[in-house]
Amino acid sequence: ATRARAWTRRGPRSAMAATSRRCPTPLPACAVDNVLPRRRRWRIEHVLVLTLAMLRAVTAPPPRQPRPNYLKVPEVPEPPSFALAELLFRHLREPEQRSETGARLPDVDGDGRVSEGELAATVEAAFRAEAQRAWAAIDGNGDGHLDLEEFAAAVKRHRKDSGKFSAPAGRWPFLWLLSQHFGALDLSKTARVASAAMGDKVSQLLRAVRLLDERRALFDAVAGEAVGDDGGTFGVAEWGAWRQAFEERKRKRRASR
Repeated sequence: ATRARAWTRRGPRSAMAATSRRCPTPLPACAVDNVLPRRRRWRIEHVLVLTLAMLRAVTAPPPRQPRPNYLKVPEVPEPPSFALAELLFRHLREPEQRSETGARLPDVDGDGRVSEGELAATVEAAFRAEAQRAWAAIDGNGDGHLDLEEFAAAVKRHRKDSGKFSAPAGRWPFLWLLSQHFGALDLSKTARVASAAMGDKVSQLLRAVRLLDERRALFDAVAGEAVGDDGGTFGVAEWGAWRQAFEERKRKRRASR
């Protein structure tokens, strides 16, 4: 009632001045709090919030879109096998890999017999040597780094017009390994990897269950089932017979295509 009488006798300016003397806050905010009804204040604040939101929506820049020329990591399917036999044959063709007996045999200690451990060591050496050849073939500019552009070009060379991917058996595992590596990278920060840094990835692949099973199956195929369980070995005769049979099966597969 006192506020209403002050308003009618002294006018709105006098009423607001009296209100300002009673309020510690600045005049405009205190006057609105005491003079305007609560519901009306809520409506004004609501309109202001909506107006600010609309202004932000209008003036905000559009969301960042990926450029059409950005390269994506090409998909490389998992290889059907690691082609350990082919890698082993290629590795043993090197002159320095000839055993002391003159035979091209994965014989590490030169006693003319091959244990499962010797086969495993030779397979690992052959696998790492093939990895180095694969990185060198992908590294187009020879700077020791594998760029995403270089990798995409290498994958494109092995993709048919139908879109199906088909690479040589010895090269396929390393293209797949590089595809997995690039797929796990944040390409906005980096899209390249040093060839030397891929050594750890190769080591992890050498411990993969599929590769270990294929290596064990290779030893059993040459030496005989479960020979390795008893510390058994194979020699030049077993190796030569198995290799001849392997090459014969390979020729038949080619002829049937």
